[in-house]
Amino acid sequence: MLKAREEIEQEIWWRVQQGNSYFWMDNWTGLGALYHIIPPEFEWDPTVILVKEAAEDGQWKVDMLKEISPEDLANHILENITPPVEHKEVDRAYWKMEARGKFSVGSAFQLLRQRRDPSALYKQMWIKGLPIKISFFMWRFWKFKLPLDDRLKTWGIQFPSGCFCCQNPEIENISHVFLHATDAQIIWKHFCRPAVPAIILWEIWKRRNTLRHEGKMSNTKLIYQVMHTLISFMKVSKRNFKYAPYNWNSVVESLNRYSQPIKATTVVWRLPDKGWIKVNTDGASRGNPGRSSWGFCVRNERGDILRAQAQELVDSWSTNTQAEAMAILKALKYLDDNQMDKFIIQRTWEVPWQIFTTMEEIWNLMEGKTVVVEHIFREGNKVADHLANLALDKGDFVATNFMEMDIQGRKLVNSDKMEILYIKIRKCKQHLMIGREWRRFRGDPYIQTLWGKNIEDLFFANSVFFDAGRAGDK
Repeated sequence: MLKAREEIEQEIWWRVQQGNSYFWMDNWTGLGALYHIIPPEFEWDPTVILVKEAAEDGQWKVDMLKEISPEDLANHILENITPPVEHKEVDRAYWKMEARGKFSVGSAFQLLRQRRDPSALYKQMWIKGLPIKISFFMWRFWKFKLPLDDRLKTWGIQFPSGCFCCQNPEIENISHVFLHATDAQIIWKHFCRPAVPAIILWEIWKRRNTLRHEGKMSNTKLIYQVMHTLISFMKVSKRNFKYAPYNWNSVVESLNRYSQPIKATTVVWRLPDKGWIKVNTDGASRGNPGRSSWGFCVRNERGDILRAQAQELVDSWSTNTQAEAMAILKALKYLDDNQMDKFIIQRTWEVPWQIFTTMEEIWNLMEGKTVVVEHIFREGNKVADHLANLALDKGDFVATNFMEMDIQGRKLVNSDKMEILYIKIRKCKQHLMIGREWRRFRGDPYIQTLWGKNIEDLFFANSVFFDAGRAGDK
């Protein structure tokens, strides 16, 4: 824990308010703890302990900052960090690895672990919604770690070997048990091909253990168990999925007929009321984080362009959220400079923790003005979206009237002035079953055995069923 502490602490950002953060040891600049980032040859001043000691009356002590820190670092603080004020709240810590700023052990583990590139094979084993015991079994299967007879002999355990799944037992090894044994051939033949290998291999393994340690289990019951597990998955993961009989061909046919419900929403850009100004803002990020830009356009009650502007962010490694916030800030500064105090802002953005400083400037600019903030889908925000991407493709852009817009921008402005209707179509989210159907499903003893007590926390293994559908088509 002590070894990981230094690395973890670099991902904690302190928002300066009163200034009670440690000047040298806390990451309050966003660059990391100053003690770790200043050049080795630069002597740091141990007499300065808290951030508020470098400020007075709500202003930075410029000479002091330039004396105790390198010039580039001092300039960064003066330009980007709001000076502490005594009457504000105490400084607050935010965990940078989470959007909400709250620490989680899972995100810290992901930061510290030496993670390799994900393997396509392992993605087929560790599927969300597939019980963890089946995924773990598949990993053991792939690594030849199952305690079969041939494996036990490599550990020095000698005994007669015989497959319990065959009438004429042969030496028990992984290829025989899961491919060539009588039971394995029956089950693969019934399902035509390995459409859902994780479930089939798991049920074969369970039957092998039953025959070896408990007693008999018919091939018919084995097929039933596989079908039962498959249909249980489908009932949970496919919304409005109708009951399918315990027959593989019928299941494939049901999957081929299944279509996920969709939701259609009408989107239109409306002209502002008389005397109002409408502003559309948007941000773009290539890679998120990556090259980012912001864009906004200001239009009057007739839909005419008063100002359209776009620019790439100076920080070449920013997120889409930071670009969205900067677009709103730049639009408000333009409106404030031109004494426009009655306007509507439309944007497609929600506030996270990273941009509190920008948000404070936005709130200050909104004071004393009549502002209506609205959310609008991308289909109704095409001009601002086009401007943000134009800055990344062709550089900074400014237009003060319709004719200064590029061709594509003029087309989009004309479409908005005509208030053309767009239809946004999206797939509905998958839901767990509700009401009597869900209670009956949850009370099934086999499902309780399969999923355990945490059935409400179930995710969906959609890829399993899509593979099954494709196998049926073949």
